[in-house]
Amino acid sequence: HDGPESNQCSLHPFQVSFQQLGWDHWIIAPHLYTPNYCKGVCPRVLHYGLNSPNHAIIQNLVSELVDQNVPQPSCVPYKYVPISILLIEANGSILYKEYEGMIA
Repeated sequence: HDGPESNQCSLHPFQVSFQQLGWDHWIIAPHLYTPNYCKGVCPRVLHYGLNSPNHAIIQNLVSELVDQNVPQPSCVPYKYVPISILLIEANGSILYKEYEGMIA
């Protein structure tokens, strides 16, 4: 990935507060969440270094060679990490929990 300076697919930082999501009444900490997002153009030729699944490689070929109505593959994260959250349960107890797949 070439990074945010180019229009190639890359990971971009994005931060949101749990208050903005309306979740601050049950999430004690952290107050901010950085999920990040992918944006950009996928290269015409997808290769394994870009962690492209075989489906994306085939979709790219079909779009170019068979049917242009089939869209090019989308730029999406390929790896996620968990976020640790301190929350209040419905019964009022406090719980520390890790949510998988929350940060790209």
